[in-house]
Amino acid sequence: MLSNNLLDEMIDKASDSSKTTRLNFILFNECSLCYIEQNSADHLMATIIEFIEHRYSSSYSISIQYLGYEMYNSIGSQNNFIQFMLNHFGQLNAPIRTFLDENQIRERFVNLNFNQINVINMRNFYRELLSYEDHDRINHIESFDEWEELENVCQVYCLTICKKFKSSSSNEFNHLISSYDPQAQLLAKSFRTIQQYDKCIWWIWY
Repeated sequence: MLSNNLLDEMIDKASDSSKTTRLNFILFNECSLCYIEQNSADHLMATIIEFIEHRYSSSYSISIQYLGYEMYNSIGSQNNFIQFMLNHFGQLNAPIRTFLDENQIRERFVNLNFNQINVINMRNFYRELLSYEDHDRINHIESFDEWEELENVCQVYCLTICKKFKSSSSNEFNHLISSYDPQAQLLAKSFRTIQQYDKCIWWIWY
């Protein structure tokens, strides 16, 4: 955990303290928290969130966002490919300790008091959220003919995008949980707040 003084120094460098009224924190997890028991990982995130809110919400409007990319139980744990993947990580002495389905992911972040939760399956992301131009650009990078294998892998990974707002004013944000919608607008909506800030404070697990 960062010391208070070090975090304060990072915030001072990332902002003009005389003008800044809003702080944007991003918790980024790339296939890391799944190797930790859920109770421990959730306690870690809750501790960081509590620290941020306790220390900074009296002086700033706070936005805390979570970006996660990791394996999840999208097609049932008895599926042969799922079992192959779980066994693979076990043989590498890196067993998956938190393996949630979509409903459990949503419940996890509801319990962490996030205001908006989006879970996007990576197969759906590739099929439906990328533009024709993006598909064409990817297809021209190199020849590729293992689409079935790619789909098998993508269907067991997801992007989890959550936003939590705590304002220094008395305004409260309504609790909103967004279901997956196979439209490009969802991705733009999910990242809209993040794109507004060119300077953010990051916690990264990778």
